[in-house]
Amino acid sequence: MKKKLTRLTVVTLNALKTEGLYHDPDTTGLYVQVTHKRHGKERNAENGITRSWVYRYRSPITGKDRAMGLGSCSPDSVSIAQARADAKWARNIVQHGDDPIEVRKADQEAKIQAVHREQASRMTFRQCVDEAVPGMVAKSRNEKHQRQFKDSLLKACESFGDVSVAAIDFQMITKFLTPIWNATPTTADRVRNRIERVLDWAKAKGFREGDNPAAWKGNLEHALFTKPEKKQRHHEALPYADLPAFMARLRERNTTIARALEFLILTAARSNEVRNAKWTDIDLNKRLWVVPAEAMKRGLPHTVPLNDAAMTLLNGLDQSGVYVFPGTTGELFNETGLADTLKAMGVPVTVHGFRSTFSDWGHDKFGFDFHEAIEHSLAHGVGSKVAQAYRRGTGLEKRVKLMQAWADYAGGAAEADNVVKLHA
Repeated sequence: MKKKLTRLTVVTLNALKTEGLYHDPDTTGLYVQVTHKRHGKERNAENGITRSWVYRYRSPITGKDRAMGLGSCSPDSVSIAQARADAKWARNIVQHGDDPIEVRKADQEAKIQAVHREQASRMTFRQCVDEAVPGMVAKSRNEKHQRQFKDSLLKACESFGDVSVAAIDFQMITKFLTPIWNATPTTADRVRNRIERVLDWAKAKGFREGDNPAAWKGNLEHALFTKPEKKQRHHEALPYADLPAFMARLRERNTTIARALEFLILTAARSNEVRNAKWTDIDLNKRLWVVPAEAMKRGLPHTVPLNDAAMTLLNGLDQSGVYVFPGTTGELFNETGLADTLKAMGVPVTVHGFRSTFSDWGHDKFGFDFHEAIEHSLAHGVGSKVAQAYRRGTGLEKRVKLMQAWADYAGGAAEADNVVKLHA
């Protein structure tokens, strides 16, 4: 119910206690709205009574009646004079054909955007790296890759890390990349790609606008750089004919790392899987090692049948700790430990290359009939994604025979040209 006051002062304002709308006789469209709070009390409410300023008008845009809140009537909020000034502002907006509620929303949004732009102008490239990189490397299980990713961007930070990310331009990028590109183009291209990703992240967050100066297309391809050709790199692998002799030498080394490398070869596993192997993942009774999803490259759990040699190795270890192959502190052993062992033995191959050795041996000795078993043993996806969706088995029984034959061969129980034939 609308009620008209004869005069509006602080005294008459505070005396309003009955619910309703009270019109200010001195200001067109300005009202005091009195409401009772029936469920508890609001801030600035006196005995459950609240008073607030409202400007009522007809929108020139929609032709509908609207009510625009102007704030609380409490002494520490909006005074009578301020409310009248605000109502006058709103009335002028209406007279000019606009809706004051929409104008106020636009003004508030503009202020927010102005604040955001001001904050964005202070956002440096280094700060973007600190915020963006953890998410970029989170899915990578390769600690070496994570470290290289961060280190290369820290080098970029030495050049323009304290510059506003909005100001990073083509000249800064080329000045930083040119000496690296002249020395090692492949490394420079990796760094360029990482800078590009950080700048893309900054643009998505609203910290910069325009094209990405680190992008190859449209930018650096027209500079003096020549993009290095991507060559297929293969890990150096030991020929499987040399494996029995190598295993005999490896077993002479009485270290935890040597046993970890031996176990890696016997199970055709990746180094990260072996480093993270825990006793809780191994069922000695069932002769199975279930590698959890978080330790696997494809993010899926992998069941490894343990052959006789792997079982003998495990039974000879201390099983009281958490990790199967602990480092000197009881935690994970150093990630370079396996490679260091190979280097110490004078064998010019990579740790990962033993998976190729296993694959070559399996395909040469058993052919296509065991292709899927070999791929499953390596934790590779077999067939298309559609085929994988319908065929979820991993041929465990067949792999038990395969892995036992592999251990027998590696241990010298079978000659290179006289391997026990497996039946599919």
